Amino acid sequence: AKVRVVPNGTDALPVLPPISKAKGPRIMYVGRISLEKGIGLLLDAFELVRDYVPNVELMIVGDWKSTPVSLRRRLQRAAHFGGVKLPGQIPREELGAYYASGDLFLFGSLSETYGNVVAEAMASGLAVAAYRSAAAAEIIADGFSGRSVPPGDEAAFVSAALGLALDGGLRRAIGRRARLDMETRGWPGVVERFEHVLREAASHS
Repeated sequence: AKVRVVPNGTDALPVLPPISKAKGPRIMYVGRISLEKGIGLLLDAFELVRDYVPNVELMIVGDWKSTPVSLRRRLQRAAHFGGVKLPGQIPREELGAYYASGDLFLFGSLSETYGNVVAEAMASGLAVAAYRSAAAAEIIADGFSGRSVPPGDEAAFVSAALGLALDGGLRRAIGRRARLDMETRGWPGVVERFEHVLREAASHS
């Protein structure tokens, strides 16, 4: 039997002005804050990047106060001493302003069924580094519209994060290509493709 795959759609976020801009590149994470989401790896990557990139900042958007004690304490220490911002849980209709304030997006989770935030970040024009899993495996063309690395390869993930943080020109070029690519993945286009597949199937029945 002939199989046609229609990709998942992406809900566009409202385009909003950035909440602020950092002195250096701002790394973003948006989503649930827990160990299985790779937050420990995210903090490890940031600590390495900070050794090489002046004024780099990490903003973690989500409900960090409800995390397990050990992770919550690490986040609090990082926020107090190490350039990490914890704005808390933000309503979805306001998230566009946070994405707009970032320069790159790191996503180290391997527990996703899809991972909408990867699509949201790309649609917002951010260069994304993620494991080649779920949404990232489907929508990131490695080196062109983002960086995707083998699942579980922490060294490759950190290296991809550092490369994007160091190279502003590459980061911006990838972000532009990501935004253009995601414009083709909005729900109207997905629905149109699905209808086309249905018509094609009906014509051969």
